[in-house]
Amino acid sequence: VLQTGLVLAAVALLSRHLKSQLNLASWQVSIVTALLAAPVLAPLEIGNRILTEGIAYFLFLMAVRSLLVALKTRSRVPAIAFFAFSALCARTRTQFVFLFPISGLLLVWLAASDRDWRGAGLLAAALVATITAGSALDRSYRLWKHDEFISIPFKGLQLIAPALYLSESADESRLDPAHRELFRALRDRASRAGQLVESNPDPGGVSSYAYHYSQVFADIVWQTIARGLAEHDLGKPMLSSAQDYIAAERTLRPMALPLIRARPRAHIRLYVSNLLAGLGISYTLLLALIGPLLLWRGFVSRQPLAMVVATCLILHLTNCGFVAIVAPVWPRYTFDTDWLLLAALFLLVSQAFGTSAASKEPR
Repeated sequence: VLQTGLVLAAVALLSRHLKSQLNLASWQVSIVTALLAAPVLAPLEIGNRILTEGIAYFLFLMAVRSLLVALKTRSRVPAIAFFAFSALCARTRTQFVFLFPISGLLLVWLAASDRDWRGAGLLAAALVATITAGSALDRSYRLWKHDEFISIPFKGLQLIAPALYLSESADESRLDPAHRELFRALRDRASRAGQLVESNPDPGGVSSYAYHYSQVFADIVWQTIARGLAEHDLGKPMLSSAQDYIAAERTLRPMALPLIRARPRAHIRLYVSNLLAGLGISYTLLLALIGPLLLWRGFVSRQPLAMVVATCLILHLTNCGFVAIVAPVWPRYTFDTDWLLLAALFLLVSQAFGTSAASKEPR
């Protein structure tokens, strides 16, 4: 109830801002509100399946509102609010680190727009301060809770999944001797379960390549890597505590990076396949066609609606781009920006139809 209430409050604030910025009709505001609220309401409820997703969606919507205000007014206060919401959002779910590059783009755009280099320096200091404070808060919590001053211990588990999927048996020579036995055990486990790229029945096409990875991704992470590591290093059937994940992080990250460096082309291909399969080929073509025009009209001509839609497009593509590095581009990772972009595209189409109808009215 709490997280749904927070999301609905953020939806109301964002919808009201869009109404005032774009001079929307009441029916347009109603549809935008429904689209933005859909991820936390029945029957979809994708935003409520994990507690942190609902909280992160609230923070994300507040960040988007601050971003749009900053772009419209070119003011430092909403820009700093965007930095702060982004830092909190990324600390709630690591996926939202994609907001940090957006923060950098906002900083550059504001500096280039106003030529206020002193103000840009203040904004840069605020950006560094919010990111640093968020990281320190996150690490301090883990220090208090688990006596370890570290960030969320999950990056190794994420990075090793595509690395193991694409690996070959000869890659063990690239690892430290301490990791070779574990690599052989995990790879043998994945091979027997048909979880490696060599088991892909149709490796030729982009969609089939990403489809096979999406079919085995969850099992690679939880059945092969997490369970295999626990049995190999910890002598237990599964990672079951924060200390287990901290220990796993120290083991898996040094393994993942040499495996990624061993096969850069394969990782690039898997990345592109994940991204295109997640977006859909036709949707990708649509965004590629309208994207440059929206960016030009939004940030060069500064047309309000184009700026809103272009901003939502940038957010969505950046989000999907970060997800595709390690995981299939599934709706549970993209719903935040997906529904936002859907609402923005609805406004683009509805405004176009409204303009067309008005031009045909008799004078």
